Amino acid sequence: MKKSVLMGALLICIAPSVFGQKKSAYETKKIAIENKYLQQMGVPLSDITQLRKKGDFFINALFAEKLSLYGKNKGTAQQMALVSKMADELKAAEKLKTTAEIKAEKDKKQQVEEKKEAEKLQREKLSKELEEREKMEKQEAIIKAQDINYIKNETKESFLEWAKKGEFESSKEHNERIQNEKIKKLHQEIATHFINNERQIYINLGTYNADDKIYPITIINHFPEVSIESNIPFEKEEAIELNMAIGNRDYVFPIDPDDWFLKDGFLFPINIEIYYNESKSKKISDKGNNPLFSEYVFNTHELGLSEYFPENYVFTLDKNIFKEIMEKKEY
Repeated sequence: MKKSVLMGALLICIAPSVFGQKKSAYETKKIAIENKYLQQMGVPLSDITQLRKKGDFFINALFAEKLSLYGKNKGTAQQMALVSKMADELKAAEKLKTTAEIKAEKDKKQQVEEKKEAEKLQREKLSKELEEREKMEKQEAIIKAQDINYIKNETKESFLEWAKKGEFESSKEHNERIQNEKIKKLHQEIATHFINNERQIYINLGTYNADDKIYPITIINHFPEVSIESNIPFEKEEAIELNMAIGNRDYVFPIDPDDWFLKDGFLFPINIEIYYNESKSKKISDKGNNPLFSEYVFNTHELGLSEYFPENYVFTLDKNIFKEIMEKKEY
């Protein structure tokens, strides 16, 4: 540590100077000290002079390189002694600085600090902008992935495909089909896409409280940010069954819209069907004030089907049609 501090301090002491201009007494003395110690480390004066024409960066780089080699050849103790002696001489030479030089160094130091502060503020600004952009993109991804949006989009696309006039369908037949069946078809599509929705739902069990007989349950839909937490009462035997079923993935989600509720556009199950010795329905969440999926109000304007429904048709899921689909296993 001491060695690195001394070397760092020494390089700082080798302050920038402009080659070719008339040198002050301090600059002349500083250059003489640098030349002396570089020569002690085996660098010819002619090489040093040529290198100075390129700039102080190259002198500093040369000094760091030769000092490293000096340490390898002479040992660390001699290396540190040389560094310490040169640093003392450079420090003593600072007494030769004029008021103008001291002010120039102070101004330059201030400029460096101001530049560092400006760069820091710029990095913080860019970091904040990146964070905000990532947050916005994540929010957009969440909205895009909402179950209700999936159901609406799939319903619209399927309905529009169904509403196309067939190649062998007369205009009269097409108009009659559209007029007579469009509302039923709309309900069918919503029910079908609800059933076929590929859900990325994860159930995490907390630690069962055997005294209060409460099981903390977290349900996550797609994203960690989209989740609900419930404290559900379970008897010990029921809690063990649920724990085994969840751990072994021996459960299925319900396909009855009355067993699901909507929160922020995402579907969450109220019950699941577990398989542990026998099939059982288990409640795993409370819907609170959130609507059941069967209660959700759709309208044709939001579905983008105003062409087929000039008057905005507002409706909830038709449970009879849903039951028909289930019985016919059309899904």
